[in-house]
Amino acid sequence: MKNKRVLVTGGAGFLGYHLAQHLPRYGASFVAMNDIAPFFAEEYPKDFLLAQIDVSDAEGMYHLIHENKIDLIIHCAAALPLWPREEIMSTNIAGLRNTLKQAQKCNVERLIFISSTAVYGVPDKHPLVEEDPMVGVGAYGESKIAGEQLCAEFRANGMCVPVIR
Repeated sequence: MKNKRVLVTGGAGFLGYHLAQHLPRYGASFVAMNDIAPFFAEEYPKDFLLAQIDVSDAEGMYHLIHENKIDLIIHCAAALPLWPREEIMSTNIAGLRNTLKQAQKCNVERLIFISSTAVYGVPDKHPLVEEDPMVGVGAYGESKIAGEQLCAEFRANGMCVPVIR
């Protein structure tokens, strides 16, 4: 992380906000936060770039990544489980696909995809392990499974795309 230029998608959300508070401690040299939701600028470090660009906007994402020479993307952007199905699928699948494509075009070193334990559906055992079957319940769980599959496709083409559940 030291001296890396980092972009956090979904930066106005819960995880994005907390990453903003901790990334400087790990030596990120530049941090851009991206979301369609409004930012409360006073809650973010003053030297952060706060951008309001939809992750589905190919040109906007390309320019954000390219012009800021991003090395690492932490993809937290997601439509939440209570949102309409079409918004979930659009943001969580099409938005991720676009972000992966733009990252690939800009030679980003790594894109970290934030998935969810929702990929396991309603489990009948605990603890869960990575090898447990993925049975997404509802649009959100289904979209996170599809997102992990997209990441695997880009990984098979040489991109570094770890997934965190």
